[in-house]
Amino acid sequence: ANMLAYSSRPPDPALVGDKWRDMWLERLEAMPLLISTWLRHPHRDAYWKHGSVCEDYSAIKAAVLSLGGWHDGYRNTPAHLAANIQSPVRAIVGPWIHKYPHFAAPEPRIGFLQEALRWWDRWLKGLDTGVENDPAYRAWLMDSVEPQPWLPERPGRWIAEDKWPASSITEEVLHLTDSGLAASPAGLNRSVSSPQDCGLAAGEYFPFTYGPELPDEQSADDALSIVFDGGILEASKDIVGAPTFAFRFSSVQPDALVSVRLCDVFPDGRSAMITYGFLNLAHHSSHEHPEALIPGKSYAALFALDQIAYRIPAGHRLRVAVSTSSWPSVWPSPRQAT
Repeated sequence: ANMLAYSSRPPDPALVGDKWRDMWLERLEAMPLLISTWLRHPHRDAYWKHGSVCEDYSAIKAAVLSLGGWHDGYRNTPAHLAANIQSPVRAIVGPWIHKYPHFAAPEPRIGFLQEALRWWDRWLKGLDTGVENDPAYRAWLMDSVEPQPWLPERPGRWIAEDKWPASSITEEVLHLTDSGLAASPAGLNRSVSSPQDCGLAAGEYFPFTYGPELPDEQSADDALSIVFDGGILEASKDIVGAPTFAFRFSSVQPDALVSVRLCDVFPDGRSAMITYGFLNLAHHSSHEHPEALIPGKSYAALFALDQIAYRIPAGHRLRVAVSTSSWPSVWPSPRQAT
């Protein structure tokens, strides 16, 4: 809808003169309705693959400087590029929405133009700017803050890793149990069937207006999900990277969705979004070749939540919230699933 509005705007008479109206009508006549095209390609077919660098990272020979924001729709790309490109590559991720980081928010901002110039001077002009010595991955580790739909600044600190993925980051496995999150597995068989309005507190998928588009307090959505809480943290915990969610499931419908949110639970019970992820369960083994579920059959699946760098303070709890809908981030399933 945004791109349709942008693409349909008239040319500026100050730039093109009196022919602006004819040019505008010609544009409107020729303009594609993108949603119509996209809905005809619901699977990961050639239409999508041609623009996806992950199909063949080795095809990228150029030096790549990738920047993103934790509140941007492209928050995962910098880490993926830093981990997979063999040519010179660096990644920087701040707390930003979808804006250039020298005027983005939430603050702090950085000198993006200076970073870009250093990069281009080295790889286009051959000047010694020292970019080869920069860390492979720099990210703003966000502190816990009271959840609200807009924050002009986000406290935290910069962290840096010389290689990505970083060997200094250890993996911690937590299990879903009847008593919450636990270090050891235990038998668990739980059902969830969320109403379609679950997800309204998650914020916009693609914030870019410097307005109330960020994740809000999550308790309303948590109440429409099944939640698993960890114990009260005795020390702060940093989560850096992409958490993964592994599970077994069965469905009463041939199509269903699982949405997983990782939340920071305050001592007073308020819940703040850390990161989230979804899986269309018909895609449990392939986005390119989805298959209808056989109701009642048991399946195994695993998927990654969005990349993040977040510090949970001592005295808080970690929460995993699982639901079968996440509106409006994800199009609803055609039938109510359990």
